[in-house]
Parts: sequence; structure tokens; C-alpha cells
Amino acid sequence: MSIRFEDSSRRHFAEDRLDEAMVRAAMARPVWAALLDTSDPGTPEVRRRPPVVLLVCRRHSGALDDDLIEVLVHKVGPDMVVFHVMHLSDLWRGYWMARR
Repeated sequence: MSIRFEDSSRRHFAEDRLDEAMVRAAMARPVWAALLDTSDPGTPEVRRRPPVVLLVCRRHSGALDDDLIEVLVHKVGPDMVVFHVMHLSDLWRGYWMARR
């Protein structure tokens, strides 16, 4: 299994000072992870076919506890495809806080 990045995943790389290597390293040690239940009305809309996983990770290994990113991943064949990465938004922070 490999990890691939869609173009959409790189949209916030510059503003959040990220690159693929940093995201891969962050994904290896998530703070929290969840398989999203897209049929649950409390789950924010995700325009990808399930299964979709939300990872909440520190931006880098030395990051403070509140320096977090959200990573959304789905499976395509044998690969994990990252389609969204950015600083932890209020939308996904609320989802995480309600379910942790």
C-alpha cells in the first residue's frame, strides 16, 4: 500500500508550511483518527466515496499541542489517497471534540 497525494491535498501547503514528507510523518503518529460515518447527520459532508478517515495530527514532531492539522484520506485500490490537508479547522475540531 502506498500513500498518494491528490492535487487538492496540497492547496494549503504554503500557508500552513507543509509538504508531503511532513504530512507523511504526521500521519504516522496521529493524535486521533476516525473512520467517518457518512450516514451520520453529525458528520460534516465529505465528497469522497467511503471509507474516509480523518486524522488529527501535530503539524510536525516538535509542534505544540494546539499546532494541529486535519488530514482526510480515502482508499483507492491498494492505495491510501490523501485528498485534504490543512490546519485543524473549527468544523473538524468540533467533530473531534464531540467524539473523542
